[in-house]
Amino acid sequence: MSATPSDAHGSPPLADPFSLFLTAHAGSNGSRIAQKRFNAGEHAWLGGCGAAAAVERLARQGVAVDAELFKSIPRKDERESLQYGELVALSGDFYESPEALFEERPSRLPWLWESNDLSDIRRLFAEELHWIDQRLDGVGEYATPYPDANIRLAWNAKSYVELALRNVDHFGWHNQLAYVRHHRTALELALRAKGPDDPWLRQALYTNAFADHFLTDGFAAGHIRVPRQEICDWADRQGLNDRVAGALSKVLHDQDGHADLQSLHGISEPHEQGVSHRHGLGLPVVNAADERWETFCDGQLFLNRSTQDPAVEQAVEAVADSVEELLMAWRHQQLPDGCYRATARVPWPDPGAPTLVQKFSATMAKDDLDRLWDSIAWYGRVPWLSGLKRDHLRQLFAALPDLMSTFRSHIEAQSGSTDAQRLDPRYVEGMRHVA
Repeated sequence: MSATPSDAHGSPPLADPFSLFLTAHAGSNGSRIAQKRFNAGEHAWLGGCGAAAAVERLARQGVAVDAELFKSIPRKDERESLQYGELVALSGDFYESPEALFEERPSRLPWLWESNDLSDIRRLFAEELHWIDQRLDGVGEYATPYPDANIRLAWNAKSYVELALRNVDHFGWHNQLAYVRHHRTALELALRAKGPDDPWLRQALYTNAFADHFLTDGFAAGHIRVPRQEICDWADRQGLNDRVAGALSKVLHDQDGHADLQSLHGISEPHEQGVSHRHGLGLPVVNAADERWETFCDGQLFLNRSTQDPAVEQAVEAVADSVEELLMAWRHQQLPDGCYRATARVPWPDPGAPTLVQKFSATMAKDDLDRLWDSIAWYGRVPWLSGLKRDHLRQLFAALPDLMSTFRSHIEAQSGSTDAQRLDPRYVEGMRHVA
């Protein structure tokens, strides 16, 4: 266990260590707290399957790429290798940049002496992937809770919670701009690479995995239309601290994968009784290919137990598109023109779906507000962690129409940027009308 900060008398403060981590970090640089529920195993599964699909596609085109390339990718110092899916999972949530992941840069926090414990993190990925395999194979305890190891991982990976403090890039619109930035850099690195052992190719793979993390974030309901930056800005104006802003963002993040307040995150979940999600319980979405499906919350990608579920299939194909472009840049010095192909698969809310403003109305009935409050995870209500109160929910819901209007204005202003030009224009248009 890493050391904890000391008070003015040199003695460790008496408080929960997780709160100490959050307090010390937020106090030192004013970062935002999101309290995002991370489900890294889903990222790992999507990354691995997407890379394998890209190799198969290229083989059908007569372009041979050894699938082993993605199963053991050395870091810069070559002392450790990771699989592509592991890189997708570690990116963003555990490392702040592709360079930090590739080089294992030291922590900026002096009281967290140990570097990220990758062996322990990878064991937890394996636990999560085992759950996914059981779910897809129809064996095991169907009602077993999805592995959730946030606090444990917070101490074994110093950056895990650190990055949650400032994670606007993980949320709707911003996650796809982040994908574009990192994918572009990965393509440029791949152009420099020669053989499969070239360090430039290794760095390109790490960088593209980083990009694919943000790409796949865009397929989870809570990461599609929650106005994360606007909530932070609004909270500042209201005199609410960063912890409350983060907890409020998490409320919307956790609940937007549910159609109504009768199937809230954490309570009344169909999968708890071993049954699949039914149509009508998720967030209806559509993409530029006119594929329509329902997407759910983090940790619920495989609750329907099918790789043919569009929620799974579209995400895997998007990663395959991304990896295929990278491999073509490496093997044939070929860069994509116009928008990046993967962005045609990224969803936005179906125009016929209830809006976020409608779901979280300022006139919400008291019974519904009670149910929502009861569904919020305990750490969202502990005063030393967030200080979230019921009145804060009412305040947010009253402000939500203006926040969504501001969100749309920001999207409109950014839609002509160089990064946005690489997004499928139908996705951009869909997000212009998010409400």
